[in-house]
Amino acid sequence: MTPVPALPPFSQRLERNGANIRLINPRAASARTANGNIIFRRLALGIPEDMLGDLNKENIHAVQTWAVHSNLGQNDSGALSAASARRARAAAAHLAELPGIQESTVADIVFETGAIIGTGDVSSILDAGMTLHGTFGWPIVPASTIKGLVRHWAVDHWLKENPGKQNEALIDDLLGVPTRARPHGVDPVEPDSAQSEGRLGTITFFDAVPAVPEAGGSPAVKVVEDVLTPHYQKYYAAHSLGLEGGPTVFPSGVEPPIPVATLVLKPGARFTVSFVARKRADGESQHDTSIVRDWLEKALYELGIGAKTAAGYGYGRLEAARS
Repeated sequence: MTPVPALPPFSQRLERNGANIRLINPRAASARTANGNIIFRRLALGIPEDMLGDLNKENIHAVQTWAVHSNLGQNDSGALSAASARRARAAAAHLAELPGIQESTVADIVFETGAIIGTGDVSSILDAGMTLHGTFGWPIVPASTIKGLVRHWAVDHWLKENPGKQNEALIDDLLGVPTRARPHGVDPVEPDSAQSEGRLGTITFFDAVPAVPEAGGSPAVKVVEDVLTPHYQKYYAAHSLGLEGGPTVFPSGVEPPIPVATLVLKPGARFTVSFVARKRADGESQHDTSIVRDWLEKALYELGIGAKTAAGYGYGRLEAARS
């Protein structure tokens, strides 16, 4: 077995065994702060072409072992705290320069159950993806995911309990109006049609990032290994590939379920989320972030966020931010 030569430090922890590449000791101290984005999305790019092999179950398990042991590179609490502090200072400076900013809110999302964020990511060597920070490789909850959850709650739940044109307008003012999709080949409607063109809301959401650890404490976000077991793989594969013609694939239940090892956020994971409100057209906004905070809090508790909420994943609460 020959170590892979001339590669970055973490990639040097790979060795060749026939056609396969194996990770050497994923628990080693030198791997504790490696970047998760590089491990999951760029690892194979550093391996010479003649050494590429199948990433079999042993390889994937080794990478998952690293992710759990290192908490996706968060074990350097000093670096995590410093990065979070830099982010907070940069956000504050940016907000101070924006015109019309009326108020801002910072809170912590605390997951009471495990959470699966980013399963649709197919750029990872894992069967089920996880959304990671583009620079640091730490887990995040994207702003678009949070906004989508808030809008879902506001439209499908809050508005049904509080019907009326005024409340419909409030949702559109705060969260914006989505652009209506047009079928391919259909001429666009008049550009002055607000219904078709959509518009921005006055609330701006930011990605939720791991909360700053308590002094001397462990990372606020931890990952664990879990198992997802799809029962209708041929059915899902046919639909995801858009297969047409030929024999119809039904979810018959006669296929053997195949467990798939994946990573999930551990219960208790704490993320810091922030959003700001610009002045509305009618000049109001002093309570807008409080309204959105209330919607988010109830949505997290009632609907959950991310994948597999019907199976109990993704439920949580809002708390005051640590910093």
